[in-house]
Amino acid sequence: ELKKLDEQLIKQPNKEILDHERKRKVELKCMEMQVLMEEQGYSAEDIEKKVTMFREMLVNKEGVSEPVVEKDASGRPIAKESHQIAQATAEKNARLKEAFGIGDSYVDGSSFDPNRKAKEEQAKAVAMAQKKYAIVRESSSSERSPSPPPKKKKKKSSRDDSRSPE
Repeated sequence: ELKKLDEQLIKQPNKEILDHERKRKVELKCMEMQVLMEEQGYSAEDIEKKVTMFREMLVNKEGVSEPVVEKDASGRPIAKESHQIAQATAEKNARLKEAFGIGDSYVDGSSFDPNRKAKEEQAKAVAMAQKKYAIVRESSSSERSPSPPPKKKKKKSSRDDSRSPE
């Protein structure tokens, strides 16, 4: 059972299935409207025009291309199918990663790697060296175009030196 739950947490949602489900919901609403209009005695031509307009409005309103997970009153996702559950889980995990400040380069289990800190320090040193090289390159190109010398900052007087009027 634990293996099955772990697989469900890791499983990625299938976008085609989610898109198909959204399109199916739009078509279901259009069919309901068409049946209702037929019962009320509208002509086939009027029904076709109004259903087409209704379909376009639904597609624009609901954004068929955008994945939308229904939420309950407290903001929790209501997911019924496995792909909806996977999508909601992926969104939740993304929010948690952002909240905890976990980067995209994080690999599960990397905290148990004894050489991890050394690798991170080396990567940081390489990044700093590249940054310094870019700054040196910019400063050598700016020597060609003279810039005004930096202004000297005035030293602020400390609070101890100032006295309040008595």
